[in-house]
Amino acid sequence: MTRIAISAGLALLAAAPAARGQAVETTATIYAWLPAVEETLQDGVEMNADRSTILDNLDFALMGEVVQRRGEWLFAFDGFYSDLGKSADVGLPISPGDPDNPDEIDAALDFSTSTTIFSAMAGRRMVNRPEFEFFGTLGLRYTHFETSFTAEAGDQAFRINTNDDLLDVIAGVRGTYRIDERWALPFVADIGTGSSDFTWQAFGGVSYSVGRHSFTGGWRHMAWQLGDGGYIEDIAYDGPVLAYSYRF
Repeated sequence: MTRIAISAGLALLAAAPAARGQAVETTATIYAWLPAVEETLQDGVEMNADRSTILDNLDFALMGEVVQRRGEWLFAFDGFYSDLGKSADVGLPISPGDPDNPDEIDAALDFSTSTTIFSAMAGRRMVNRPEFEFFGTLGLRYTHFETSFTAEAGDQAFRINTNDDLLDVIAGVRGTYRIDERWALPFVADIGTGSSDFTWQAFGGVSYSVGRHSFTGGWRHMAWQLGDGGYIEDIAYDGPVLAYSYRF
């Protein structure tokens, strides 16, 4: 994995000199992504959170992308961070026993999870027509998952703590189909491997532009298969995206 990551990094560096001296256009984007989260643990237990749950328990989130075009070359950096937390006193069901025993016990739950994703890539334009632009891309994606779950009932406690750092090489495509001067259909897709057994993402949307400003709505899916090395077997984020971009 280290050799693959170094090779991909050298390829990104090699692309930069070829792009120097060419016309530069930069697009900065801030976006809101509200995914549902599906996790499968190594013992087969599934931990899922729908979009309503995510929104109700979101403590902090920061998301953005910068894309720079230099002639036939494209360089992109995407960052995503979210922090979720929940604490509550609940009644947990227990197996039925003596009729005099309660059907549930009081427990204190504390749950927090944070996700950090950084992606950097370089792309070469493969198709350049007035209505359609298409790039092939190569890059790296760093992902950090951290989860803490505690349930305490009397003198009994159950705890789960996970901490996964992933570095994957990714290869993919991105581009835009232009309907007219204002409306367009952007898309991004990639696959990768490294610390993950397999990872992939796909995004498709509709964009409306006014001068240097663009507004985009779409859908994004990202997934990781982690294999047998950690507590999490696989995880997927899937949901709508709203974005604002400024081109300069």
